[in-house]
Amino acid sequence: MLNGKSISVHPKDPNATPTIKQELKSAEEVVYRITEATENAEHHWVMGNHDWWFIRHLWKYPELAGFLDVRKEIGVDSLNWKTYDYGDSFDYRGFIFTHGNKISENSGGTANKMLRSFNRSGINGHSHRGGSSFKSDYNLHAQGWWEGGCLCDFTLSIEWFQNPNPNWQHAINVIKFFNNDEFHVDQIIIPKHKFIFYQDKYYTL
Repeated sequence: MLNGKSISVHPKDPNATPTIKQELKSAEEVVYRITEATENAEHHWVMGNHDWWFIRHLWKYPELAGFLDVRKEIGVDSLNWKTYDYGDSFDYRGFIFTHGNKISENSGGTANKMLRSFNRSGINGHSHRGGSSFKSDYNLHAQGWWEGGCLCDFTLSIEWFQNPNPNWQHAINVIKFFNNDEFHVDQIIIPKHKFIFYQDKYYTL
């Protein structure tokens, strides 16, 4: 939800870096837009490593305790979102949702590492790539894991890694659940020209 550019450990352009207040305000606007568009949904926010930078930054300055609460600032508390710290996950009908803390430079590589780590089906962020990995046990019970891509600004890669062409993919994921523990995942990669084709409908972005 938060990029954390203002307090990032990565190199940053001082002329193009928002303040902490600006970043929190931007995240708050996103939270309210999502909530308004999906008023009947149950909302979960799993912190990523960039979100956690804000918490870690506050730990450096304990005198700020009580003056700045990230969850309160971006509105997830007042809007009753369920929140999870970085490294945590939540299980929905046997399917794991987590940010992830493993990485591979190859699409599907991170998914494979996460699948082996959890030995369950699920999805993670973190890698900025789309991909999937699958395995079946002796009873032919299939498990799958997806790395969910990202929705970030690719120009960040220039500042962080001096790489204008990162191996990242914009993507969204639609997960449908059936019966007790059956699910179907549609991973929709968003191409350079910014459109989505899903269920016979074409969406421009």
